[in-house]
Amino acid sequence: MATKDFDWISEMCRQAGLDPKRVKDSGEYLLGSYSKARRSRRFNASNIISNVKDVPAEKRKIRREYLLLMKGATKKDHKEFVWEALSVNWIDEKIQMIIDEIAGYEEVGEVYKNILEETYLKEKLLKGEALYRACGVGRSSYFTKRAEACTLFGILTYRYAKRREDEDVATGIIDATVRLA
Repeated sequence: MATKDFDWISEMCRQAGLDPKRVKDSGEYLLGSYSKARRSRRFNASNIISNVKDVPAEKRKIRREYLLLMKGATKKDHKEFVWEALSVNWIDEKIQMIIDEIAGYEEVGEVYKNILEETYLKEKLLKGEALYRACGVGRSSYFTKRAEACTLFGILTYRYAKRREDEDVATGIIDATVRLA
């Protein structure tokens, strides 16, 4: 059964032309992979750009790939993209920016932020009852709220990437003839 919170998050997804389940799955996969990569330090160092002037082009490339993935791609495509995206040295600030935006949502924002941080971002991750207590929710509520939080993370990430893409088209940085739908 969908909650009222999931309903409005799903509506955000539909307004963007995206399937809410795909957005949730994408958010969970991105956050789960990010968590594993941070803990294992298995970033692909060959993808990290050391020359600062290359970062804007790198951001545009990864952003475009992400937008295309969200419109339809295989799990294999998604897996390859995620590990490339997680290899860049600026990804931490982008993920934190989205988490901070989530915190701003009245009533549920702080709960969602706490769940995402406890589930994916902490150095030492908790499990079971300790995790639910740290998140401030019960077991059954945890899974529902985590799904909502991951979906909100996914749609906010998409909306941010789309907004930046549209800005780059408007300023002529990206050719409008290759603009995404």
